[in-house]
Amino acid sequence: NFHVFEWHAESFSMPAGAIPLFYDKNGNNQGFLLGNCLAMQFHLEVTRELIEDSLIRFADCLPSPNFSVQSSEQMRTEISRHMAAMHQAAECIYGWWLDKYVFISESDAHPLAVGSQTQDNSL
Repeated sequence: NFHVFEWHAESFSMPAGAIPLFYDKNGNNQGFLLGNCLAMQFHLEVTRELIEDSLIRFADCLPSPNFSVQSSEQMRTEISRHMAAMHQAAECIYGWWLDKYVFISESDAHPLAVGSQTQDNSL
């Protein structure tokens, strides 16, 4: 279990063949792995500045606080309490995904692949 920042009221159906990975406290789907695609419907990368900007910019869109929706002040307080742990979770999750599904060895890299150091200087 770990805290995340959510800015949505939607959920989704799990695609065929997907491996469910994350759920919110209400049991709604929040993320999955399908092949080498990692999908997450929450934000681990947020900053105080981004949240503050969103709270100001979208103030008219915020629903009244309830069981699933925090007040603006609660969001500010909670993000301060949980941001370091969220960023650690981001490093862990993104690092796992990159190592397992994205990074490939130099010997297997296509010359145009991201991160490839192969260069052809012939004329």
